[in-house]
Parts: sequence; C-alpha cells; structure tokens
Amino acid sequence: MRQGFPFSTYGETALIAVQNVAIATLVLNYSGKQAGSAVFIAGLAAAGYALFSDGLLDNKALSILQAGAGLLGVLSKLPQIITVWQQGTTGQLSAFAVGLPKARHVFNNS
Repeated sequence: MRQGFPFSTYGETALIAVQNVAIATLVLNYSGKQAGSAVFIAGLAAAGYALFSDGLLDNKALSILQAGAGLLGVLSKLPQIITVWQQGTTGQLSAFAVGLPKARHVFNNS
C-alpha cells in the first residue's frame, strides 16, 4: 500500500490477515484470556502504525521485512512437510482421488 500498488496485488493477503486476527481474538476471548486478546490487538495496532508510517520505518527496512515475511511463509510449511514425510501419507484423499477409480471403471467399460 505504501508503495502505491493497486489493492488487487495485496488485497487477498490483507483480507486473510483480517480473518486471522478475528479468529485469533475469538480464540483468546473464548479461552478466557481477554487480557491476552487486548495485548494482541494493541500489538497489532502498534505494528500497523509502524508499517504504515514513513517516519518510523523507511522503505529499505520495509523491504527487508517483506522479504522476511516471504521466508517465514515458506518456513511455516516445514512442520507439515516433515509430518507428511514421516507418516508417508497426507492422511486424507481429495474427493477427486476417491472418485477417480469409479470414473475409470465407468469409462473403461463403455
């Protein structure tokens, strides 16, 4: 947003972030940690202010944070990848994979 890109380039990420904040806040509230929820929201507000303020965070620091966010996104997948590797399966099949043998049987017999 600070670099003047159109909303279509970052809008999906922004909306997902808002959803994640809402879910995290609800989880904290319903688990009896209202103070934690308030601290979480205050921390996000402070971080948002810093990210959108040219005076607190210059473009070079913002670029470094953006690159770090990309790296963090990739690294966040590692636990899932390791678990799938150790178990040798994803645990569940998609509806397409389940229905595929039936479809082959229908097409092969016609």
